[in-house]
This record gives sequence, structure tokens and C-alpha cells, in this order.
Amino acid sequence: MAYEIPGRKLTLPAAADLSAQQYRFVKVDGNGNAALAGNGDPAIGVLQNKPTSGQSAELELNGGGGVSKVSFSGSIAPGTKIQSDANGNAVAYTSGVILGIVLEDGGALNQLGTVALLWGGTT
Repeated sequence: MAYEIPGRKLTLPAAADLSAQQYRFVKVDGNGNAALAGNGDPAIGVLQNKPTSGQSAELELNGGGGVSKVSFSGSIAPGTKIQSDANGNAVAYTSGVILGIVLEDGGALNQLGTVALLWGGTT
């Protein structure tokens, strides 16, 4: 069962309706709002609530020392480095920015796993 150990939090306005995107990676858009991260994007954190457009998006920050539930794109073994896919889900790292290390496998598409959040490197 996925779990969390809170680290540092940040609240930003939601750039769009993110109410169906809880526990996905988000980035900061050009207006300073929280937007769903894309493939390999340098996401700032993981969305913890279900905001609609303009509402406060509560983020567990990457690199903030936290462990978060994250929506997975499929099975990813513990110890694997991860990045965001095109839908903000965790996928095994291939290129782009490393966002965390898997602690507990989510098992399937849109299932929750547990990730130790990192602030993006590429090695």
C-alpha cells in the first residue's frame, strides 16, 4: 500500500482543472502556475490535492526530503530512478530529469506507488 512521509510543501494556483490529476508530477508554467508535467519535464513536485483551475494546488516538493504517493504508468521495480511521462505519471528513467527513486511499486497504469522525491539530476 502506497504511503507518504511529508517533506516540504508549496502551494501554487492551478493552471487548469487538475481535479483528476492527484498524485501526478507537476511543473511551473510560464505564468507561475502549477501545470501537469510532460515527458521528462523538470517537475517541481507531486500534486497532493484535486484543484480546479485557479484553485490552490498543494505540492509535495521534489528535493524537499519527502516521500510521496505517485501515480505510476505501470510496474516499476523498487530502487529504479523515475521521470514523468506525458501525463505526469512515473515511468522508469530514460532521459530528461530524474524526479525520484521508487520505494514501492504501483503495479499498473494509474495505480499509486511510493517514491522518495529528488531534485532533478540526469545521471
